[in-house]
Amino acid sequence: MTSASSPRPVPMQPPNRIHLLVLFILAPMLWNGYRLIEALVFWKTLREFNAQPGPWYLAISGFLWFTCGIVLLVGILKRQAWGWYATLGAVVGYTAWMWVDRLFLQQPDANLPFAILVTLVCLAIVTTILISRKAKRYFHLGKGNHEHE
Repeated sequence: MTSASSPRPVPMQPPNRIHLLVLFILAPMLWNGYRLIEALVFWKTLREFNAQPGPWYLAISGFLWFTCGIVLLVGILKRQAWGWYATLGAVVGYTAWMWVDRLFLQQPDANLPFAILVTLVCLAIVTTILISRKAKRYFHLGKGNHEHE
């Protein structure tokens, strides 16, 4: 049976690069959710051994980045233009926070070159995804974006 009415536009399926972007958001989101839970579960032990910077810092930062990840996923999956901007800002913010945390609050590590390389590769991948034409079209950014494209 065919309908006499005009066909409804089929919503655009997320391009593969958007699926990859979701994974790049999910990984730190889940890690920080785990960080929050572990801070709460081991609160007494962290206080007993005077762990620095302390359970409050671990719990609050874990909660904030977990919540940020949820908000980003909503924006991305609902194709909101603010989701594109928020993702860009959160990636920059998370990277800055991670490096400040690593350099000033953690014990020195021998894998600094590897950490720098992984950070740069991840930033390059996420930036490439966000500035791509398909991603901008997905988020309805720029000229000539239509739902049925």
